[in-house]
Amino acid sequence: MKGKIYKRGLALMLGLVLAAQGTGLGFRPFHEIFDSYAYTGAATVKASSLNVRSGAGTNYSSVGRLAAGTSVNVIGEQRGTDGNVWYQIQYTGTGGAVNTGFVSSAYVRLPVSYSADSNFEAYLTSQGFPESYKNGLRQLHAQYPTWVFKAKNTGLDWNTVIENESLLGRNLVSSGSVSSWKSVADGAYNWDNSTWTGFDGSNWVAASEDIIRYYMDPRNFLDETYVFQFLSHGYNSATQTREGLSSMVAGTFLSGTTTSTGTGGSDFSAGSGGSSSRTSTKGPGKSSSYDDSQHGPGVSGSSGSSGSQSSGSYSVSLSGPSGTSTGSANGAGQGSPTSGSQGSPSGGSQGSTNGASQGGVSVSLEGPQASVTPRQHNFVAVSVSLTPPGADSSQSGPVGTAGTVTTGNAPGSSNTSAPGSPNGSGTNASAGSAPGGSGSPGTAGTVPAGSEATYIDILMNAAAQSGVSPYVLAAMILQEQSTDGSSPLISGNYSGYEGYYNFFNVEAYQSGSMSAIQMGLRYASQSGSYGRPWNTVEKSILGGAQNYGDNYVKAGQNTFYLKKFNVQGQNLYKHQYMSNVQGAASEASKLARAYTSSLKQSALEFEIPVYQNMPEAPCVAPTGDGSPNNKLNSLGVDGFGLTPSFNRDTESYQLIVDSSVTQVYVTANPADGNASVSGTGNIALQNGTNDITISVTAKNGSIRYYTIHVVKQDGGPTAGSGGGVYTSPGGGPGGSNGPGASDSGASGPGGSNVTIVEIQP
Repeated sequence: MKGKIYKRGLALMLGLVLAAQGTGLGFRPFHEIFDSYAYTGAATVKASSLNVRSGAGTNYSSVGRLAAGTSVNVIGEQRGTDGNVWYQIQYTGTGGAVNTGFVSSAYVRLPVSYSADSNFEAYLTSQGFPESYKNGLRQLHAQYPTWVFKAKNTGLDWNTVIENESLLGRNLVSSGSVSSWKSVADGAYNWDNSTWTGFDGSNWVAASEDIIRYYMDPRNFLDETYVFQFLSHGYNSATQTREGLSSMVAGTFLSGTTTSTGTGGSDFSAGSGGSSSRTSTKGPGKSSSYDDSQHGPGVSGSSGSSGSQSSGSYSVSLSGPSGTSTGSANGAGQGSPTSGSQGSPSGGSQGSTNGASQGGVSVSLEGPQASVTPRQHNFVAVSVSLTPPGADSSQSGPVGTAGTVTTGNAPGSSNTSAPGSPNGSGTNASAGSAPGGSGSPGTAGTVPAGSEATYIDILMNAAAQSGVSPYVLAAMILQEQSTDGSSPLISGNYSGYEGYYNFFNVEAYQSGSMSAIQMGLRYASQSGSYGRPWNTVEKSILGGAQNYGDNYVKAGQNTFYLKKFNVQGQNLYKHQYMSNVQGAASEASKLARAYTSSLKQSALEFEIPVYQNMPEAPCVAPTGDGSPNNKLNSLGVDGFGLTPSFNRDTESYQLIVDSSVTQVYVTANPADGNASVSGTGNIALQNGTNDITISVTAKNGSIRYYTIHVVKQDGGPTAGSGGGVYTSPGGGPGGSNGPGASDSGASGPGGSNVTIVEIQP
């Protein structure tokens, strides 16, 4: 009987092969034949940003990009040219169009079987979770039945929240993002030359409302990785262990040691940044060379190497399937598997100077650097004190009257030029003395000065003292200083600030002639709160952790989500740790790595915001690209004048002509040469009122309509009696002299957080 079954099975296999050959498909390997019978149905994207390709493999061109949490429909599966499994998917693109392409299966999450649990269903309802939240939570419950999900009912109207978070400069994306991620609001986009205004460094621009909606919608991130942005940041010694921290930081500079220890005083020799026992050539205490005159948060650096990212002079490695790495001058790339991100251990490297790798792999750096700052931002606005009650606030940072940022020296300093400034007029700090501070001792510590200590021990001690999870502290440091620790803010040998460290980028924002690096180290070098000056690695980590614990975790902003989007308390939409719209999701992906399979079986608690009047379905990330400029530069009717005079922001005009006029000639020129214009030329007129519609289609597909209302009446003007083509002036909203003008020297309102969006093939 077994022999017959075996023969029948073999016959079936051969029959399939012959059938394939008989239909002209030719011979295909068995695995390709059976791949076509794999899973089909609903799935979600689990990469920060996932390339959709024209075929199954990284050698095929990219035809789209999907953000984390995007819903897709798997319609097929096959082995790719890279030897990995690829899914053929359908997804909703720009304008609701259904598109088809291929994505790596490694970055697609298939649904988990969920058996109805009446107790869990009742719990979700009692918490106040809307129905649109429940499917994602059911999937998580099926995987991790011990996890606890609490609805954080904000009481806020969803559209009001989005309106406030969309204020200019409050949320940023990389200038290399697809155009639909970038705002075209007044002050964010220059319609004259089709460029975006830089904030917090020239590589960071205002985020569009659509991408803000996507990243603020908690329903997009209810999976086993990104849900960690809702995990409480409080310290729990029972679940947050040294072993878990070791697993999280493996392969990064935080797995090593440092001799820059001690918290008991400022006895620290000039120019020495401490040493590390790691064999890496980077990290605190290692030499670094940066042209800081061209660097601010998110600004491209020249010091990157193949297989790493450079932005704001921070080298950050990335990785993806096939291990393809790109070194880019504007912060784009995919690097080696040592970065700890998802990917396979193979592959070479490619170089790029425009943020796109060879083979159509487009990678963007998404996120400026973090800044914990008490200043009142230009657009975001309110002053938040970081000085503990009873402490001397005069040394708490570069804050002037009413929260105005000062770009000069530290309070009490008589210097006329900030040390380390680009013009080279600054002087080096003396040993243990801040440039503008007194260099007084910091807080007492537990590690003798100069003795060797592991970063893990320092972080565990900082967690115990600050009340902040050591996993969260490590995720923040790796996010802000890169996995190899190559940031000048923690090198200890930055010119003018030798021997000072700022691991959490406190006060690190661009201001006037001072770069973010200079401002951050200036703050670290001053005597003041949280054990400053931070003249050892240990003091910087401990002080920064206490700063974050006091001013965020204990203030109610106790998750990555609330740290980024402050939708609780009395200071709504302000006191936000970073301006990078992707910051919470990016940090969550790092934090998730700290939790092993066994740790994930514990009762982790997640606080998930719920808003009033949310849309029925999760907000979708926009995918459109190309110039959004769909405005006209000129509009006219030969021989006639329009009322009012043409302005590119005015879309309706009046024109009266004599009843004898049978046609008019309409001319129009787009502001962007990539846009197309229709509705011009000779237009026949009927008696009475005629509406002439001129449409301008931008490269990204968006359309703007201009209308000329033509009325024929006796005694009206005839051709040549007045008017003609009028070109829009440069001033005014969006003009070269108005709020939309590009300003290469603009600094962003608020700090931001260097995060890498890992575009996966």
